[in-house]
Amino acid sequence: SNYKKSADNAPIPVFPGTLYETGDDIPPLDRVLVVPNPYRGTAEWEQQYEDRVKFTNLPPVAKISIFSLSGDLIKVLEHTNGQAEEYWNLISRNNQSVVSGIYVYVVEAPDVRIVGGSSKDLEKYIGKFAIFR
Repeated sequence: SNYKKSADNAPIPVFPGTLYETGDDIPPLDRVLVVPNPYRGTAEWEQQYEDRVKFTNLPPVAKISIFSLSGDLIKVLEHTNGQAEEYWNLISRNNQSVVSGIYVYVVEAPDVRIVGGSSKDLEKYIGKFAIFR
């Protein structure tokens, strides 16, 4: 068959652009990736309008905080669209283009495994990516 089935063999709807249709299939945060990594702003295939990176494999709701290696907060992205990806245009919270370097990101999301959990029940994942201008 070409559709997903539940444990009792009932069809499960799958929505384009998402990795999940229910809380049971939400990927763990350690699958979050930044692409391209490294980002090369001078690459031949890069178009001017593509000055961005993409966070993939995100849960439906998450907060993405981006820091410099020295710990300065660069940008906070509030991911609330329910999709599995979020784009960042490489513009800081001070409305400036970010410079070449290594950046650290922290993804925080509600822990969906805790039934009736509160906003304090968060999962966190820390990763890094590079930008070369």
